Amino acid sequence: MRAILEKIVKKLTFVFVALATALILTPVAKADSFDFTYTGNDGGATGSGTLFATDLGSGEWLIVDASGTFDDGANSGSISLIQNPNAPDASTSPSGFFGYDDLLFPNASVGEILDVEGLLFSFAGMELNLWQSGGGPGFDGWGENNEDSGYGTFSITPESGNVTPEPGSLPLLATGVLALAALLLRRASAAVPGLNR
Repeated sequence: MRAILEKIVKKLTFVFVALATALILTPVAKADSFDFTYTGNDGGATGSGTLFATDLGSGEWLIVDASGTFDDGANSGSISLIQNPNAPDASTSPSGFFGYDDLLFPNASVGEILDVEGLLFSFAGMELNLWQSGGGPGFDGWGENNEDSGYGTFSITPESGNVTPEPGSLPLLATGVLALAALLLRRASAAVPGLNR
C-alpha cells in the first residue's frame, strides 16, 4: 500500500510542478496608455484625451477605456468611450450609423494609428466617431449625430508607447498550484508513516 501511495504522490508532484512551470512561463499581458489629439482641418473641431489599451500582439492594441474632451465648434465637453462588445471585431454603433472596433496601431504610420472603423465615444448626447482612412494627416475623419462631420488629423504620443506589464493572472495561478501541491504532499506524508524517508 505504501509503495502505491509513494508512486501516486510522485506522479502528482510531477504533474503539479509541470503545470506550475507552464503557467509561470506564459507571456504576461501588456497594457499602456496613449495621449491623443484631434485637430480638424478647418480648425473647428478639436479633441484630446487618453486611451488605455492592451497589447494583442503583432503591433495591434485593443482600447479598453478612454476619456478626454472634444469641441465640435458648437458643443464642447467630455467624451467617454463606448466599448465595442465584439472586440476585436467591428461593431455597429447603437444608432446603426457608425462602425467601430476599438483597435489602435501605435507603431504604424501617422495615417494608420486607427483604422477605418475607429473609436466611438458618447459626447453631448450624441455618438462621436473618430477614425482614420490611411490617407495620412488631414484625412482622418470625425462624425457625430449620424453623419460624417469633417476631416482632420488624429495623433498619439508616444507613438511607440511605454509598455507596462500587467500583473499576470497565470503566474498567480501557478503559485496557487504549487501551494496546493505542497499541501497535498504534506498530507500524504502525514498519512503514510515513513513516506519521506
